[in-house]
Amino acid sequence: MKKKDYEDFIDQDLMPKLTKQIAAELHNSQTELQRCKWAEGEANTDTDFSYLAGQKALNIFQDIISLYPLFKNKIAIEVQSPDLKISFKILDSKITVKRKIELKSGYTEKGHDVIIPGSTIGKLDINIWVIFVLRKDNNQQFDIRYGRYYKGIKITENDLFQDRTPRPKLAWSGFQKIDENPDDKIVDKDKEWIKRYAQVAVNRIINDELNRSSWQDDLVIEIIKYLLNNPEILEEIMKKLSIDKNILIAKIKK
Repeated sequence: MKKKDYEDFIDQDLMPKLTKQIAAELHNSQTELQRCKWAEGEANTDTDFSYLAGQKALNIFQDIISLYPLFKNKIAIEVQSPDLKISFKILDSKITVKRKIELKSGYTEKGHDVIIPGSTIGKLDINIWVIFVLRKDNNQQFDIRYGRYYKGIKITENDLFQDRTPRPKLAWSGFQKIDENPDDKIVDKDKEWIKRYAQVAVNRIINDELNRSSWQDDLVIEIIKYLLNNPEILEEIMKKLSIDKNILIAKIKK
């Protein structure tokens, strides 16, 4: 078999099943999760959680691979943390296929959801698999969900992008329940997120209920004022974009 045959098997069969079953096994390991030390804030320092999930991954992999006679004695794995950095080693060759499951956790005192900071969207792999732990009751109760990263992306009407590519937040409630089959659909990350953040930037300056305190809002306001006060600059911009004013207005109204 070629490397692509192994990659297809790993991506289409192993990774969805492995992620789902690790999530389910973690959900059934409440006592072990209670013993973990949990970090506060953004830093991915939940090393106890990563280690526990890694041990589950090693055992579950053996159960899954045994169901595929064609691959059963041809693939072994190594797991490193933080997160789950999985190396699939093809035993009859020097081929190693590296994949990753991101581990997320958030704490809530009440309610059934938590929203945490995400990664910057510019270089983000929105199709990477994620296991997300909702910690409750002073880290005594744990609900687990899983799914591809894009499932949990949450862009609000008032998000900031500041001086770097935006960091859309991740909502635990957006991910799949452990009894749901893996949704392995691949989503293209195009430039729609740029259009979305343009809409959000404008929404922030027209939202009377928002107490603005960001230089981003001042910047957007000044850009609009500058273009309105300098129509020749706007005309020059439209020429560079190879569109006339009516076409630009029509685009904006869409």
